[in-house]
Amino acid sequence: MKFSSLLTRTVCGALATLWLSHPAGASAQASQVWGRITLLEPKKVEWRMQIVAHQPPHGAPLSKFAGQKTSDKPEEATLIAPGQPSPWIDLTPLVPTGVASVRFLFETKPALEKRGIRARFDIATAPMEKAIVRSITEHDPGNVIALRIPANLAQDKPWLLSIREDTQRRLKEIKAFNLPDGPRPKKIWAMTGFRSNGQFYTDPAIAEMDFEIIRRLGMNGFWEQNGGQPGALRQMAKARGIDRSTVYWRNVASPPADGTLGAIRLDWNVLDKYIEADYRRAAEVTFKAYPEGMPNLIIDLMDEPAGQTFDGPEYQTEFRDYARQNHLTPEFFGKAAWDQIIPPRLGWGEFFTLRAKLDLNDLNTRRLFYWTLKFWTHSTARLYSLATRNVEQYAPGVAGTRVNFGPPWMYDYGSLPRGIDAFEFGRLRSVSLGFNEDWVGSGSPRLPLESNTMLMDWSRAAARPAIPMLGSYITRDADRETVKLRVFGVLARECKIFDFYYYGPSYTFFDHWSDNPSMVQGVAEITRDMGQVDDILWDGHTPQAQVALLYSKSWPVWKADDTEQVEQMMVYVALLHAGVPVDIISDEDVADGRFAARRYKALYVVNESIPTAAATEIEHWVRQGGRLWTSGWAGMRDEYNTPTDIWNGMLGITSRSWKPTGDLARLGELLQPADWKRPLFGRDVSLQMAPDSGSTFLTPEGPHASRAYQRAYGTGLVQVVPWTAGNEYMNAAKTHRGSLTKATLYPAAEQRSIFTDFALASAVEPPATTSVSQILAWPLWTPQQGVVLLANFTGEPVPQLKVKFRVPVLMTSLRSLKHGSLKFTQPDPLHAEVTLPMLDVTDILVVE
Repeated sequence: MKFSSLLTRTVCGALATLWLSHPAGASAQASQVWGRITLLEPKKVEWRMQIVAHQPPHGAPLSKFAGQKTSDKPEEATLIAPGQPSPWIDLTPLVPTGVASVRFLFETKPALEKRGIRARFDIATAPMEKAIVRSITEHDPGNVIALRIPANLAQDKPWLLSIREDTQRRLKEIKAFNLPDGPRPKKIWAMTGFRSNGQFYTDPAIAEMDFEIIRRLGMNGFWEQNGGQPGALRQMAKARGIDRSTVYWRNVASPPADGTLGAIRLDWNVLDKYIEADYRRAAEVTFKAYPEGMPNLIIDLMDEPAGQTFDGPEYQTEFRDYARQNHLTPEFFGKAAWDQIIPPRLGWGEFFTLRAKLDLNDLNTRRLFYWTLKFWTHSTARLYSLATRNVEQYAPGVAGTRVNFGPPWMYDYGSLPRGIDAFEFGRLRSVSLGFNEDWVGSGSPRLPLESNTMLMDWSRAAARPAIPMLGSYITRDADRETVKLRVFGVLARECKIFDFYYYGPSYTFFDHWSDNPSMVQGVAEITRDMGQVDDILWDGHTPQAQVALLYSKSWPVWKADDTEQVEQMMVYVALLHAGVPVDIISDEDVADGRFAARRYKALYVVNESIPTAAATEIEHWVRQGGRLWTSGWAGMRDEYNTPTDIWNGMLGITSRSWKPTGDLARLGELLQPADWKRPLFGRDVSLQMAPDSGSTFLTPEGPHASRAYQRAYGTGLVQVVPWTAGNEYMNAAKTHRGSLTKATLYPAAEQRSIFTDFALASAVEPPATTSVSQILAWPLWTPQQGVVLLANFTGEPVPQLKVKFRVPVLMTSLRSLKHGSLKFTQPDPLHAEVTLPMLDVTDILVVE
């Protein structure tokens, strides 16, 4: 048997074998790692093996072929005599740092057939007997044995384990938490990644333990392969109540490119047929893998998608048709005829480079660039809409289709520079679920844990007017406390699908958290909390937000830095800290009347570039009684980055300008797509007030004395803040190592009130508040009952916390998951108050 065929048969073509991790206490410092292997059973056979590794997370596979000689060439690894050990093998290149999972695939002569293997592994710091750190004897009913091997054997000897031992360790760990067996969520999705044993080992006893661990974590779902997991694994899952999954049908992201163009020809007849055939095949393969019937499935179309690269004559023709559909003419672009208009070819990663090469002083160039960008994102969204349509045709009854847009504040996810417009995805129904990921780690002033709520509001905004089911990855960089806070942050805004990315186990993939016992405990506890109120969480909805925050789709097209992104984040977070939920709305929501129809009590705007149609509608809305909070630079430019005075009358000014402030060392540098942590600049706005503006200044003292102001406009009200107040709010935050968890504490004084006073003075009633800043209360209501989620972001326990909330149901009892039945008061039938200890980071009040 050839090594290549052995590998294909054993691992189903998947080489993701060596994944580095850094368990608590494991050293990243590398040393020499040597191995000597002896095949103990079967006896009286010649043998050799392949050692397979993968440089994480996405590198090329590394292999060594070991017999009497170790080589990169399989033909040189000649057979070892029966009962003889292999020579010492230098494993150091395969274990460069951290702790690696290394797989050994055995071949025997005569062939193994179904006899299985048993082998001894001597792992040493040098190729000699006295340097052996540990000898491990392990068995497998197939021909694969895997070990976890630390790079620093001396320091990290406890992590030198067989995969069986590592699984036993994890099962023992979760049993030691002594948590109740349930309840586990039944309606709310609680999933984690798990790859099939056919890829990584052949002993079903290990898989049985893994699924028992997943069950004890409180999970009810796990990841599938494209064609379904091996039947034995699915039976193990089903027996433990793990009855839903995700399959990955991602070919929509890579239709065949034209080799001469290095891009996709935008021939919709060809693309439609390609996607139809691909998704029909995917459905057939998956249905075939489930002869007993399909489980409840989510179809994942892509992770962190970006725009496709299109080119060719079809691209030019389709762009011109798209422009005509949007009532544009050649003259609009400064040309006499359509054939003179050549849209540039776009690709993610090239956006800012291309933009830097354009003559942006020319209006026609800016117009063509902007509309090409809209066409690019429209075409990519159209591809995904074809995929969703075919999923629903060939796999009816699935829970829905999703892409993971990624947070909009990282790498331009979901926005035009990336070639993926989340709002266009919603308009074309390119996906039927809202989904995102929460890379907030343990929180920071720039990216607080509380910002997780914004992920769900972003997903909801992109899908409007549809009301999709919302989901989120909860990523690995967490501990017991922060994972709970992150879950509550998205649960508070109607997240129903939780994909804990991803438990592992460690030997199956990268980015796992199976070596993080603190997070393991937190997840197991939070699933049990959700399980206790599963029905209410599933059916419950947040109260209608009374405040909107504009997301102008055009601002990232022209951005020179991330100032506006941080301003948006901090406006949102400051209002959140005051108990005020916020809806994100797009410029299209405003322009087409959906914004006005929802009767918000206040609108916040920080975007400089706002399409004229939206800016005009906002001005009309304020004149008719709306209340607008705006940064001093907001609305200074239209969608083509052209200066405009459309808001001057509303703001009571004759002109305005701004200059950057702060550390300007990188001012003007070319932006990079993955440069989301670049330094932030402040903005200092100069306003030339109109003589009869009638403005009332709000800041009588301090660094911004006589600068922020309010003025009546029509029957409405405008508040103008001519500095980067969000940046100041962020910079005023302090990191605090509390007794519960690390906390990012924001000031509750003027840096917050510059945002929140306007909303509260606009008759906005928070649906719930608490007596302690940054202990947040978030209600979810069904027609008969509800819950109030309590999330303590202060890092400290609070002996007595007063919670006030609006009650839209008949209330007869109140209980806490932590403290049981509670006494409460109702000053009137629509409001309730209760005082209780807040001794942990989360609790749930159940209103019945």
